[in-house]
Amino acid sequence: MELLRNRDAELAVIGLAMQDHACAVQLAALPDTMFVHQDTQAAQRAVFRCLQNGQLPDMITLSAEMARDIDRPEPMLIDCMQKGFAPSMYGQYLGILDDCRMRRLLKTQGAALITAAGDPACAADAAAAMAAEALRGSEIQTGSISAAEAVRELTKSLTESREGRCYTGIADLDRLTGGIRGGKLIVIGARPGVGKTALAIQMAEYVAQHCAPVLFVSLEMDGAEIMSRIAAAKSGVDVQCMESGNMTDDEAIAVGAIVPELSAIPLRISTRTNTPALIRKEAAAMQYRDGLGMIVIDYLQLLHASGKSSSRYDEISSISRDLKQLAMDLGVPVLALTQFNRQSEGGVNGKSEKRKPQMSEAKESGSIEQDANMFLTLWEPPEPFEDHSPAWWAKRTCEQLDWAMMALHVDKNRQGRTGCIYLGFDRPHMTFHCLDRREKA
Repeated sequence: MELLRNRDAELAVIGLAMQDHACAVQLAALPDTMFVHQDTQAAQRAVFRCLQNGQLPDMITLSAEMARDIDRPEPMLIDCMQKGFAPSMYGQYLGILDDCRMRRLLKTQGAALITAAGDPACAADAAAAMAAEALRGSEIQTGSISAAEAVRELTKSLTESREGRCYTGIADLDRLTGGIRGGKLIVIGARPGVGKTALAIQMAEYVAQHCAPVLFVSLEMDGAEIMSRIAAAKSGVDVQCMESGNMTDDEAIAVGAIVPELSAIPLRISTRTNTPALIRKEAAAMQYRDGLGMIVIDYLQLLHASGKSSSRYDEISSISRDLKQLAMDLGVPVLALTQFNRQSEGGVNGKSEKRKPQMSEAKESGSIEQDANMFLTLWEPPEPFEDHSPAWWAKRTCEQLDWAMMALHVDKNRQGRTGCIYLGFDRPHMTFHCLDRREKA
C-alpha cells in the first residue's frame, strides 16, 4: 500500500456516500486534491452534481451522472459498494485519505524547497521560510477555499466566544474592540517617545500569561531591556534605577523576588529577525513547537523586505502586506508598531500646539493604514478645555497620581467599533492604566 495514495479508501468513502446522505454531503465538500484516480475524481464530481440537482446519489443515479465523464462506471461503483459497508467507518477512511493528501503536499513542497535552496536567485531566508511552512504539516493548504469551508470558518468564529481571541489587558480597549482576533494585522502608531513600545510590551506580557505564547520581535532593544520593562511593572522599581544598576537593597530584593515569575512567562524575544520571511520562519517553528498567540514587531520601519524594492516607500508597503499575509497564514494576530513622519509633529494652522497624528502620516508608506485591520493611534493630547469632560476627568486623575495622560484612538477597526480611550502612563514603571473618572468624582 502506497503512503501517497490509497485507492481502497477512496472507493470506500464513495460507497458510503451512495448509502448515507450525510456522507454524501461531506464527500461533496472535500477538496479536489483528496482523490488521485480519474474514476474516483469523476465520482466525487458526480456526487456534487447530484446533490446540487436535489437527487440522492444512489447506484443508478450516480452511474448515469458519471457517464458524462468516463465510460462504464458500473464496475467501479459495485466495487465501491462492496468496500464501503458501514457509515460509521466514514471518518476513519477519510482520515486515511487526508493523511495521503498531506503527504503528497509535503512531498511537493519539499521538492520546491530543494529547488529553491539550489537557486542563487532565491534568498536564503525565503527558502528557510518555506522550510518552516513545511514544519506545519497539517496546516498546508491550497491557495483557495470553497464557500462551504468559508461558512464553516464563519460558524466557528460566531460560536468560539472568547476562544481564538486575544485580550490585551487594557480593559477599556478590550471592551471597545471585543479583543483582537487571529489572522489580523493590528498597527499601533505613535510619535517617538510617547510609549508605544511600553504599551506593546504590556500587551505582549498579558497575552502570553493569559492566552498563548508570544513572539516579540525587537530591533531596538535587547532581551534584558524588554524584561526590565516587565520587571519594573511587577516589582514597582523604577526602570531607570534598574537599568543603571542604582538600586537600593530593598529594590534589589524586590526585583530578585520576581525573577522566577519572569522566567516562566511564555514569551520568546527575537532581536535578529529583520525581514518578514525570517519572522515567518521563527513564528512557524514556535507555533509548531510551543503554540503561538500573537506576534509583536517593534517596529515596522526597522524591517527590510525579503526581496529587492525600487524605493523605501515600496519596501515598507511590501513589508506591511507580508505581515498581513503572515497573520492570515498562521491564524494569529500580528501587532506591529509604526512611527509617524515629521509632518505629524506640526501644530494646527502653523501653531506649535499639539494635534492628533493621522493614519496617513505613518512613516515612509501610505499603505500601512490600508493593510491594517485595526489601527490604533497613541498620543499625548493637549490640556482639555471643557470642564468635567471625560478628557478633563482623565487629566485630573493623572495629575493626582503623577502619570502622563495619553489618548489611544481606535481609528480603524474593520467589522468593529472605533473610538477613543484615555490612559494614564506611569513612566517610571512603564505601565499604562485605564482611567475611570467615577473613582475621582
